[in-house]
Amino acid sequence: MIEKILIPLDGSSHADRAAALGLDLAAKYQARVILLNVFSRTDEDAIRHLAEGEHMIEAHRGAYGDALSTLPVEGVFRSSYLEQEWLPVSVYEQIGNAIMEHARQEALKKGVADLETRVEGGNPADRIVELAKSEGADLIVMGCRGLGRLKSLIMGSVSHKVSQVSPCSYLVVK
Repeated sequence: MIEKILIPLDGSSHADRAAALGLDLAAKYQARVILLNVFSRTDEDAIRHLAEGEHMIEAHRGAYGDALSTLPVEGVFRSSYLEQEWLPVSVYEQIGNAIMEHARQEALKKGVADLETRVEGGNPADRIVELAKSEGADLIVMGCRGLGRLKSLIMGSVSHKVSQVSPCSYLVVK
C-alpha cells in the first residue's frame, strides 16, 4: 500500500522527527524514499536560524558531521553578510547536502536501501507538492514547524500549505 514516501527536510528538529518516523514506515513497508530539501533564497530567516550566528558549525557538527566545516563561515555567517539581498546558491546547496547526508545515514541505519536525495531551490510548499505529484508519492511525511517560524505566522506554514493541496496522504509530525 505504501510504496513511495516523500520526506521534506529543512534541518529543524521537527523535520528530524518526521524523518525518523517516515524512515521507520519505509523500512516496515519496504517503500522507496525521496528525501527533499527545498531552499528559498528569499527566506533568510530560515538560514539565519539554521546558522545560529557564527556557532553553526559547532551547533550542528554532531548531526551533520564535517560536511558543514567546509562552509565559508567567516564570509557567510557574519550578520553583515546576511544583510545582503542574497546568499550564494552554493551555500544553500551545501547546507542542503549536509542535511541530506545526515538523513541518508539515518536511512541506512534503519535498513532503507531504496533512497533518493534531492536539494532544490524554489518555494518549499510548491516544490513538495510538485514532486509528490510527479513521482507518484503515496505519502508525504513532514514536520509541523520548520525553520521559517516568524514568516509562517504571517503567511502560513509550509506544512499547512502542503496539507491543503497534497495529491496523496499526508502525515504531519509534531
